[in-house]
Amino acid sequence: MAENVATSSPVLRPLRGLSGLHSLQFKASFLIVVLILMVSLGGMCLSLQAMRSALLESDAQRTTQWATSLAASQAAAVAAGDREALLKAAYASIQLHKAAYVIFSDRHGRVLASAEACLGLTGKAVTAPGENGRLDLSPLRITRVNHHAPAKMTYMETAVPVVLADPLPAPAAGPRKLVGYLRCATDISDTRARLNRIVNELIRIAVGLMLLVVPCSLLATRRVVSPLKQLARAAQALAKGALDARAPVRSVDEIGELARAFNHMADRVTATHYELLELNADLECRVAQRTRELEEQAARDPLTGLYNRRHFGEVITREFAAAERYGTDLTCLMFDVDRFKEINDRYGHRTGDHVLMALADALTSE
Repeated sequence: MAENVATSSPVLRPLRGLSGLHSLQFKASFLIVVLILMVSLGGMCLSLQAMRSALLESDAQRTTQWATSLAASQAAAVAAGDREALLKAAYASIQLHKAAYVIFSDRHGRVLASAEACLGLTGKAVTAPGENGRLDLSPLRITRVNHHAPAKMTYMETAVPVVLADPLPAPAAGPRKLVGYLRCATDISDTRARLNRIVNELIRIAVGLMLLVVPCSLLATRRVVSPLKQLARAAQALAKGALDARAPVRSVDEIGELARAFNHMADRVTATHYELLELNADLECRVAQRTRELEEQAARDPLTGLYNRRHFGEVITREFAAAERYGTDLTCLMFDVDRFKEINDRYGHRTGDHVLMALADALTSE
């Protein structure tokens, strides 16, 4: 009976399905992997962002310093409008310093000379084509990064003023004269390629970390969940009637405390079960005894204590059946009390009762 109750219990039925995606081990492992993945991705993103900022800042400083140096070296040519010298300096910068493009203009923004590493780079830097083109000075004194898709080139551009230094010594020098502008760009494709290599390396490290974390998390959660599974099996066994089922206590943490509490509960359940068995046995004995007493009272006459006619009918039927089955004789003795009605009429029914009781004592006495 206890086994049927345990099988049909809605509380214990889900315990048999604690496997797969619904198990605590899978949920804990999945949570650990997700947390580590989020932390790793966050760390990677922050590291890449910091590295990208550092590399771009280094490139920006290098581009600004180079542009300032080039503008100072070609200030005289810009002031004189020497297009040939400026063009030569621009091509030399592209060849020697890996510049993307170089554009010189006068102080009104008119283009004096320009050179580019590949076609199309200076298209956005000049507002009008030909000799009437004017230089776009929007990146003046700042740096910005652009990408030229046809050439697959990433470059950093800036614009600086070209000033003509006073030939007098520094103490007597007056204010410097603005003679033009220089807009140029440096090729930072190597920096971008370096960042891509770093990203790929970090991805490989993250994949390796995940391959290491997944089995470690499974082992760790299995070690934590295993006592809970043993506790669940002990609860199932106890519900099916195995009163000696107990959970092993192997730790002093919360799971160990839970196992000790379960064992204490199982001890109480076992003790209560045996107490109920004893009470049930005692009750059954009392019920059986009372039943026999009631059957005996129903079969005897309350006045004389002798068996009544109902009991006689049951006995005579059973004895007749036994005699017929075994082919034996059956003897039945009957007697009558003479003039008993006269005793009742003359001395009263109470005296008649005493007579019947005296007769019963005579029959039952040895």
